[in-house]
Amino acid sequence: MHSVLNESASIPVSPVYKSSLFDAPAPAAPAPQYSQWQIMRKRIQQKWQRFLDESAIWYKLRWSAFFVLLCIYAYRVYTLKGFYIVSYAVGIFLLNRFIGFLSPAQNLDLVSGDNESLLPLSNNEEFRPFLRRVPEFSFWQDCMLSMIFANLATFFPILDMPVYWPILLVYWIVLFVTMMKDRIDHMLKHRYVPFSIGKRTYTANGPATKTGAAAAAAAAATGIRRL
Repeated sequence: MHSVLNESASIPVSPVYKSSLFDAPAPAAPAPQYSQWQIMRKRIQQKWQRFLDESAIWYKLRWSAFFVLLCIYAYRVYTLKGFYIVSYAVGIFLLNRFIGFLSPAQNLDLVSGDNESLLPLSNNEEFRPFLRRVPEFSFWQDCMLSMIFANLATFFPILDMPVYWPILLVYWIVLFVTMMKDRIDHMLKHRYVPFSIGKRTYTANGPATKTGAAAAAAAAATGIRRL
């Protein structure tokens, strides 16, 4: 009897077994507490994001809404005879975003023979969609936000600064012509068209054919094609 007790007393106890047996469990981390304002803001952000996701496919309605806001703003500027500084700022912003919309995401001037181009090199290559520097949906979002802020600005007379508007108009036209000329030279240099001109069709009897203006411009589907 004594030998059994002595043997059991001499068996070492594992440290892991000791800690699990005698130590108290670690307290759980407290759940984060959110205020009512944070909860409401999160719900508004979720609903707004859901609205944007659902409106992505309705591009005609989206751009129609933009042109409606643009007409409202033009009417207010015409009737109020002011806010030319706001109009100039909005015009510069929209021109910058439009240039980004026409530009490819890849810097074609840095593409060498070792780097794979995002553009197809011939009409027989696999189709690769045109990746814009500013996607169409982001471009529309920026246009809508600029028109919303511009319309709101017409309700604050402090923003109606006196200025000789023909100078601003001429300066904006010069910027537009200069930037568009640079963009067109870039298109001619790298031989691409950033618009969907036609659609490639496939027949059961022969190879793919092009319809409409695509036969002359070599632009396929929604992407950019090499000429």
